Amino acid sequence: MNKKFSKWRQKTARTLKKWRKRYFPTHRERVLRYHLWLGKRGEQATAADLQARGYELLCSNYRYKKSELDLIMRYHGILCFMEVKTRRWKPGVVPADAIDLRKEENVYKGGMGYLRQIGFPHVTCRFDIVEVFMMGRRPVKIRHLPGELLRHKEEK
Repeated sequence: MNKKFSKWRQKTARTLKKWRKRYFPTHRERVLRYHLWLGKRGEQATAADLQARGYELLCSNYRYKKSELDLIMRYHGILCFMEVKTRRWKPGVVPADAIDLRKEENVYKGGMGYLRQIGFPHVTCRFDIVEVFMMGRRPVKIRHLPGELLRHKEEK
């Protein structure tokens, strides 16, 4: 009887822990959730804005091994691999500065992985940076920097 009771107690404790974590998150968990929400919202706003400009969305959040591409779009036959950086609106903040050499290499590897997956078609590729500035829940400004990712890499 003791074993049954202890198993029931352990199961109940796990259930309560999950319930508490879901409905009463700590401050740290709330901050992490907001951070993830902000990035996802920036990617959605970017996709909608670029589709209105004539880009065709092929894939979002593409993963290849350890790398991830936020958006893969096509524009007049050019395959665009995009890294979206979203920040809250503050004067002097440049989201593209958060992209370091390691992140650039991950985006490049993800792009090559995508090309490998679709069979290396003869198509022009471009690596773009998109900066999204948010104020509250709304995107205030979306700045698209075409081909800037590799240019950024060459300058360093």
